[in-house]
Order: sequence, then C-alpha cells, then structure tokens
Amino acid sequence: MPVRPRFVHRVRVRAQRQDREKPRRVRLSNITRPVFYIVLTFAVSLFTFYVFKSWSSRIWRGGTRITVVVATEDPTIYSYNPQNQSIYKITVPKNTQVTASGGYGTWLVGSLWGLGEQEGVGGKILKNSLQKSLGVSVDAYTNRDGEVLFESGKFGLLGAVFQVFKMRNIETDLTFFDKVNLLMALGQVGRFSRTDIDLVKRGVIEKGKLSDGLNGYIVVADRAAVGLDILRDDKIFVEMKTLKISNASDVGGLAGEVSRVALVLGIRVLDMGSSNDKYRGVCSVKGGGEQLRSLAARRITQIYGCDQSIKELNSAADLELIIGDRFAKEF
Repeated sequence: MPVRPRFVHRVRVRAQRQDREKPRRVRLSNITRPVFYIVLTFAVSLFTFYVFKSWSSRIWRGGTRITVVVATEDPTIYSYNPQNQSIYKITVPKNTQVTASGGYGTWLVGSLWGLGEQEGVGGKILKNSLQKSLGVSVDAYTNRDGEVLFESGKFGLLGAVFQVFKMRNIETDLTFFDKVNLLMALGQVGRFSRTDIDLVKRGVIEKGKLSDGLNGYIVVADRAAVGLDILRDDKIFVEMKTLKISNASDVGGLAGEVSRVALVLGIRVLDMGSSNDKYRGVCSVKGGGEQLRSLAARRITQIYGCDQSIKELNSAADLELIIGDRFAKEF
C-alpha cells in the first residue's frame, strides 16, 4: 500500500523539528584556534620585550673594560680588559673595614652583601662601597654563584646562551646579553693572561686595629690609585680627556672619592673644589657636544647615573662633573 504524501510530509516536519531542538555540537578547534593565536602572540610579544629590555639596559658595551664583584666569602673582583684579553682577580679579605655607601657607616666587606639583602637592594651596597673605598669602577655584582661566569671554559654563542639559561640561581644586575658576552669573551682568556692582584703587597690595604678593637684590614685610600692603576681602561686613557669635579652638595670629601675612580679609569683630574650653586640631583656631566660623546664622559655618566648637559666650560678641563645632594645617599 503506497505511503500517503500527507503522512510523509508530517514525518519530515517532525524530523526537522527534532533536529532543530538537538544541541548543536561546536567543534573544539573553532574555539581553541583563536585562543592559541592570542596566547602565541602574547608570548612572542613578551619575549620580544624581554630581549629588547635586556639589550637596551646592558651594562657592558663599547668594548670597554668591565669589572664585576662576586659576593664570595671573601668578596672577589674580576676585571676584564678586552684590549689585550686579560683578566685580573682581586680578593678582598672579608674582615676589611670600609665605609659603606648610602650612609650606613663602617662595615666589614664580608657583611655588605647581607646588608644589601636586608635593605632590599641586592649587591648594590657591596658594589658601591668597594668602588668608593678602592677607587675602582665596579660595574656590576653577582652573588657567589656568579663566579661560574669567570671560571668556566670556552663557549660559542649557542653554548653560552644555553649556559646562561642554566644559571637560574645567580642574583645579579648583569643582563642576559652581558652574561652571554662575558662567557664568550672570558672563555678566550688563557691561564697566562689571568693575574691575581694582592692588595696587601700593593699597599692598598694593611693590617691594623679596626673600630671594634679586633684585628683586620684597613684601606689606604691614598695608595689605591697607584696600587690599582693596572686596572686602567686603555680606550679611555688614549682619549686624554681632562675632568673638573665640583662638589655642589652639603657633604664634604665626595670630590676626592670620585677623583680616585676617574684616575684609575684613565681620566686626568685637573681641578677639584666646592660649588656655590647647589645641585639637588645625583650628579651632572657637562661639556661640549663632542666631549659628551667621548667614552670618558659616557663611562662617568654610566658609573654614577649622572645627567648630561651641553655647556661650553670656562676652564681648561674637557668635562665637568657636578656632584649633587643625592650623590651621598646613592654612593
């Protein structure tokens, strides 16, 4: 018996209605694909930002000497000269008494890393205190785990990158690119180009009674510039730049501290004195446009975080460094 058309029509309508009432299955790929691209774009953008920030804020640039303090039990200073691919190692006895930067008073160098951690500034106090006391420009710091940067073997680019990714425990102000460049550069330094500097033999420190009555070492500031002139930056020295230092703060003695650092760098200090015009910032480097583009001006600016301003000087010096009120708090 043939199926009546009206019955067939009812069956079709009922099937269509049931089909519409069924929940539609959404393919998972239609949701995950846009989310995946959003996450991927965010990750790439974040990585690009990190790389750019690390590159733009790197400490070591321009082929200059770089000096880093490692917070071992007896703090160790490593200074690398790329001009002759040599490295100098200075071990500072932990019971050496120094005046801590930032107005913290007298401390032993072996306790300065702990003080920095307590104050939430990492190795900044250790770095600045050694720079202030020894007259050596200390560019960066690491905790004790950072010694691997200076004592490792040879690395190519990929090997250095991989090694840096393994250094998760290093607390430092060195950037990713700084660490990669150090590993690649120092791996080329032979053992005959590595020299230990004895501070006692060079007269930079001597045994004596400390302020607490115990025996230890005391820095002889007047001998530091001569005893550590081996750390001179050759690229700065050949520029033959001269510097005038003006203390525009209310704290005395700061010009002398800066002059020792400048002399070891390779900058000749022509004049030091106080300024009647007070400066409220950290410091300012002044000079002609060409003079401010010199390596000497850029290094002084980088070491102390100074401002720069173009000004023709009324003195025989090429550059003038003005020390401000905030300098004593920072350094």
